[in-house]
Amino acid sequence: MKIADLETHLQKLLQEPLPDAALRTALEALAAVESCFGGLTWLWGPALYERNRILFKPLIMGRFATSYIDHKKRWQSVPWKGEAGRSLDAWLVKADALDDVPLVRRLIDWKTSGSAWRGRDQKAFLAELRRRLQTAATPAAKAVELDKMNLWFQLDEATALEVYRAEPTAGKPFILSHLPGSFWTGANKRERWMSLADEAKTNGDSAFARELYRRQVPLKQWRQDVLVLCDEISDATRLCEELERLHPRGMNRHLAEVFAELIEKRGRDVESYLLAHRREVWTFWGGIGSLTKMIDVCAKHEWWEMWAALVQIAREGRFNDEVLKLVKSTLLPDEVVKQRLLLLAGVSRELNFPGLGLAQVQSLKFEATRALYGRFPDLVRTVFRQHLQFTAWDSSSALVELFSQHNEHDLLDFIASRVMTWHLSGHSKTETLRCVEKLAAIYDPLRREQPADFTRRAANVLGLIPAYGVWWGKGLVSSNKLARLFLERSVKFYLDDEHALADLIEAPNIYAQLIAYRALGLNDPRAPAVAAQHLTLLLGTLLRPIQRATRMAAFQALGNAAAYDRESARRILTRAKEALVLPDMKYPKEALLGVIGRVLHHWPELAQGREKPVIYGLDKIPEKEVTA
Repeated sequence: MKIADLETHLQKLLQEPLPDAALRTALEALAAVESCFGGLTWLWGPALYERNRILFKPLIMGRFATSYIDHKKRWQSVPWKGEAGRSLDAWLVKADALDDVPLVRRLIDWKTSGSAWRGRDQKAFLAELRRRLQTAATPAAKAVELDKMNLWFQLDEATALEVYRAEPTAGKPFILSHLPGSFWTGANKRERWMSLADEAKTNGDSAFARELYRRQVPLKQWRQDVLVLCDEISDATRLCEELERLHPRGMNRHLAEVFAELIEKRGRDVESYLLAHRREVWTFWGGIGSLTKMIDVCAKHEWWEMWAALVQIAREGRFNDEVLKLVKSTLLPDEVVKQRLLLLAGVSRELNFPGLGLAQVQSLKFEATRALYGRFPDLVRTVFRQHLQFTAWDSSSALVELFSQHNEHDLLDFIASRVMTWHLSGHSKTETLRCVEKLAAIYDPLRREQPADFTRRAANVLGLIPAYGVWWGKGLVSSNKLARLFLERSVKFYLDDEHALADLIEAPNIYAQLIAYRALGLNDPRAPAVAAQHLTLLLGTLLRPIQRATRMAAFQALGNAAAYDRESARRILTRAKEALVLPDMKYPKEALLGVIGRVLHHWPELAQGREKPVIYGLDKIPEKEVTA
């Protein structure tokens, strides 16, 4: 509908003598199909709130909107003025009197918001905050008013002082969460509010004053203060505690230079403090400040643990330079060089979410890898193998050639597991294509001449692909020759090695699992016996959440296993019946019924109850004919 037609329809609907539950049902159905519904919040919101705020509150908060998409697909905002403004003013007074904090917060946000380009009217918002604090009679009422005004805005020092004087307990977290800051960097503007800090100290509230200092201190002032601490405090433990108490928060950090001065001044006395904050040399935009200077200072003072931690988070070029420098060193004994290289190996940073973890490692370039392999090949095969993470934009066919010359099969398999995930195109770099061709030239002849070795190594390659290492498998197979070799042209070869199939079924990447299911579901004389042997692993595909294509391939494998022996068929039938009652609406139940039917076809004696075929008129056939 047009917005005017919808307004007329809503007015009529609100005036009808409907029960509250029926009205709510009608409004929810209307809101589901009309994009303009939220734009008339000023019309239906106050009326529903007045009528039955408990029943209609979920609808109000769920469909509350200050803008809408009209019938011409244009975005329109609803200003707080005219008839809408008068209705909303009355609604705000009503909600304010009831201390309905979530609703009041939304209404105040609407009232004080300017245009899309101007943002909030800060002056009007701060004036409203002061007015509410002045009219609230008790500390509890003032805390509620602060909660109502807890929106996205920035305080000034004068208003912050009023908030602190009016209600210190609830006011302190309110002030700290609304300090002036930058939207783009999340950093607070470094201008100290000395009047507020002095008043907090006068009231004996040193913790609040110190937190203000940490959030507002300019970098230059903080540098002077920590250097003074280094001169005044001799005990290392107490020094680290005081440095932690003064450590700045919420700033676009450039702390590496100051950290370097602390190391120059006190050395390992500041070890625990710097280890806790070593990653804070990164700025919001990815810069690393004076990290190079800090790395050099750590090396100068032979603080190798901190040196290694910093090199791990430095630029890729610096990491490779340090590895090369160590490997080419002739002054240090092998044991010392190896120890420092071990400090550099491993994950540099992590980011973990529920069900998903991301880890980053530094990438070794060809020159550093060749030098490291020449002096310490065992390190390349073990702890530094994870650093062989070149990409399609930065590949090296020379590395493949180096490892193939020395028959480093495990390293070649690891590289192949990364190369086969590249989506290539006609515009791919020559070096990238050469790298793919060289690997294909290793594995393709192996497939023809030594199929057993090929199966083992191909399963190893697929098992090394990370969990989310393949995107859009169909496009990958069509563009990448190596991926095509492993994922399409060699499916039947995996039946030759039962251990390789077991590894593929339990591989982290879903495409590796899919290859195993496809192999076990082939129309091949070997497939039923091998599928029955891996039945324990296959049964899990019936109940765990997986993609539809993968599940269908697993159903084929289960059908082969069911055809092999009666015990396998019985186990599959039991688990398949359990899967039939799963509430997943996207589960392919028809295909699952096909699996059950296939089991009963091979083993009719497993049928129970109505699963058994019924032959009508059997009682009328003479017994001699039935026996015959």
